[in-house]
Amino acid sequence: MRKPAVEKRLKEFVVYEKKLENLNTACRILNFDMQTKCATKALEEQAASVTEVSNEINKILKSKEYTKLIKQLFKNKDKIDNIYLKKSIEDKYVELCKIENISLKELEKISDTYNKAFGHWQNAKLSNNFELFKTDLENIRTITKDLSQAWKKNKPKYNSLYDEVVQEYEKGISSDKMEQLLGNAAEKILEILKKIKNSKKKIKTDFLHKKVTKDQQEKIAKLVLSAMGFDFTRGSLSESEHPFTDHISRNDARVTTHYYENSFISSLYSCLHEGGHALFMQNCNQNALDNYYDNKSLSQHESVSRFYENVLGKSKEFISFLYPKLKKIIPNILEGISSQELYEAINAVKPSLIRTEADELTYTLHIYIRFEIEKMLLNDNLKIDRLPAVWNSLYKKYLGIEPKRDSEGILQDVHWSSGFGYFPTYALGNFCNAMYYNEMCKSIDVKSELKKGKFDKINEWMKNHVYSSADLLDLDAWIFVITNREFTSADFVQYLKSKYYEIYGIK
Repeated sequence: MRKPAVEKRLKEFVVYEKKLENLNTACRILNFDMQTKCATKALEEQAASVTEVSNEINKILKSKEYTKLIKQLFKNKDKIDNIYLKKSIEDKYVELCKIENISLKELEKISDTYNKAFGHWQNAKLSNNFELFKTDLENIRTITKDLSQAWKKNKPKYNSLYDEVVQEYEKGISSDKMEQLLGNAAEKILEILKKIKNSKKKIKTDFLHKKVTKDQQEKIAKLVLSAMGFDFTRGSLSESEHPFTDHISRNDARVTTHYYENSFISSLYSCLHEGGHALFMQNCNQNALDNYYDNKSLSQHESVSRFYENVLGKSKEFISFLYPKLKKIIPNILEGISSQELYEAINAVKPSLIRTEADELTYTLHIYIRFEIEKMLLNDNLKIDRLPAVWNSLYKKYLGIEPKRDSEGILQDVHWSSGFGYFPTYALGNFCNAMYYNEMCKSIDVKSELKKGKFDKINEWMKNHVYSSADLLDLDAWIFVITNREFTSADFVQYLKSKYYEIYGIK
């Protein structure tokens, strides 16, 4: 195919992409509604609507015309000058190979299974009954295996099913590499945790659990989102059972949080976390968006969200900026409490059952537990019936505590209702942001900026160094471009050690 013919076919591809993007936007809006406003009894009906739109997407992806177009463009990809369109064609071709041997009817059934699973998970959690979600998990595991078997054409070699699955979230990294990074970090974290347990330092935290109204927490949420640079003209804040961020469209980044009257810092830090995701979306590479290419990995995304939540948001400097503003909103809560005491309370270490409420030190242990369980589920065919018991035993092993209810154990996270392999990206993201934080500090006095509550220089550095190359590079290459160093968990461990040894007076 000559170049003019390739250019003509690319224009046809863009027309398809516009239509697919519109349909995907409709799906995202429906899904967002399911997780925020939809009545519990209407979840099944809403799921059916999502499935209907998903079916229209699948009809395009499985059509002879679209299939032929992608194959032709992939065969002539070296004649495509636009790097984003070229990468998009390469990715579309891989996705085409994955589903080529799956019928449209089977794709509809898969879509329906995932859409219903969310509602079943939500009902199971609210009812504190794992039995209501058990069948969904078995179905999702079966789908995962069936999709792997169906993908025969141009399939890379993987050491295990889990290795294949994690590529959906983080391309180019093996589960063995994850095991090395997470395992080493977990070992060092347990050593730090042991020293903290032996420390004589006692941190006052009771005031963090005094009642703070939803209205007060909403004010705090909007305060921190505004401070970090979230653009409310291109985004919004809502409430959901499990906090999340959804990039509905280019100018529609939706952040959600959950308000607990006896834990105001929960919503405060979920907003900083989800706001980090939103900043990535609001400041991402516009050339990529202009060419319908969004290939940011989950580790890249989680590195940013946890950077704003923890490295910046839980720093002594940012809390000193926040302290007088919080005193105006919740004066009764902080009466007699100093800025230093607030900083120490927010960063106090105490092993807990809920991942999203975990302190910064023990959080990675929560991820390591899920990583181990996911490997057992997919590689060793762990019986679904045994999941709660395995979960509880690993919490006892690593954190010294055990859940008493399914809702605070196996059912606490929504992620498995849409598949396996996401969880390790939270920890990988931590390792990344510790590395680029050290790099950022070479050119910006980050602590000074945070004391003033100024994020302009920080956000600009992130835009130029972190966001700009995210769509085009796998994790190892991406972090090397930013830091000129190989990917490691050592920076993160050192960051934790320095922070917590200072807080707890450990020499």
